[in-house]
Amino acid sequence: MKSLISRALIPCLLLLQACSHAKNLQSEYSKVPLEHLLDSIGSYQHKKVEIRGYYVCGFEHTAVQPVIQTVSDNKSYDWTGRIWVEARRSKSGIGCDTLSNRTVLIRGTIDSSRHGHEGGYPATIRHAVIEVQ
Repeated sequence: MKSLISRALIPCLLLLQACSHAKNLQSEYSKVPLEHLLDSIGSYQHKKVEIRGYYVCGFEHTAVQPVIQTVSDNKSYDWTGRIWVEARRSKSGIGCDTLSNRTVLIRGTIDSSRHGHEGGYPATIRHAVIEVQ
């Protein structure tokens, strides 16, 4: 009987601890509207944030932006209204082409000293985990 209780109780306790740890990881990220982040990027330096936006990904381009705008002409493209994404991984496991031009949730750390491809972005979100919404 004691062995049966141990075999049932220990896995349950480990599961509860794992769930608690996962919840704590999510709560360490501040939910920030992307427009607000872009307006006050300096105050989020090295902060862990969670943002929602449209993800654009392609040749020499990976960024999150508040609204859909394709990169058809680099001269008319507003680089300052986007954040470069340095992705660690996609939570869903799907690739760049499948994620592009979709609404995503991104968790990562803001680095306003890194400005993405050709230095045109106000900041980079590093170690990003991307989740399709």
